[in-house]
Amino acid sequence: MIRRPNSLSDRPTGQSVAPRSTASSLPCVDALAPVLGQFRFRSDLYCLLVGAGSWGLSVPEASDTAYVHCLRRGRSTVRVGNDAFELAPGDLLLLPHGDAHDVLGEPGNRTEPLDIGELLTRRAQRADRVLLVGRGAGETELVCGGYAFDRNGFNPLLDFLPTVVFVSAVASAESRVEAILAAAVHELTNPGPGSDLALERLAELILISALRSCIDATEPDGKGRRLAARIE
Repeated sequence: MIRRPNSLSDRPTGQSVAPRSTASSLPCVDALAPVLGQFRFRSDLYCLLVGAGSWGLSVPEASDTAYVHCLRRGRSTVRVGNDAFELAPGDLLLLPHGDAHDVLGEPGNRTEPLDIGELLTRRAQRADRVLLVGRGAGETELVCGGYAFDRNGFNPLLDFLPTVVFVSAVASAESRVEAILAAAVHELTNPGPGSDLALERLAELILISALRSCIDATEPDGKGRRLAARIE
């Protein structure tokens, strides 16, 4: 079984760059596209979470789902086990293995359970896709979604990923995430014909941004050839 680190962040660490992998001799130019094409998964952006005052949500473990949270405005903390990740606007946090976690306005806030199934049912009955949590001053906006993978087969893509992928808007070159979030917020708050498909595609773009961060952190040339070699 492939061992994976607990988390991956693209914040500078001061560590030296690892030697170039011998897999760089592979002829593949874009290794990520064929990798994603091999595995079946369903993407969705569940809601625009708007938190106010003292609020917190407890998200259950889901063995067949990868969770993603992107902070649009305000501030939030995501607690995964004993680790806490403070999100700034534009930050992206991916939980590839569906670990249970808490999404908080402040680190010490109490949480209430979040039922994803109930959330999706309520969403279908609303004109918009906004989840309001808490009350009071100071609003936080998070775009929350997930990826349902087919776990019946061998999926080395998930084995390649750590427990947490944290992409900082400050340290990342992926400034396009902010543009993706702006489009996602528009579709979530003003859904129209084709919004479901649009949200699927936007969720896929968010996943690609997270995978690019993983590749940049583990492969000096950023081509994804090591990932491609693992898949073969």
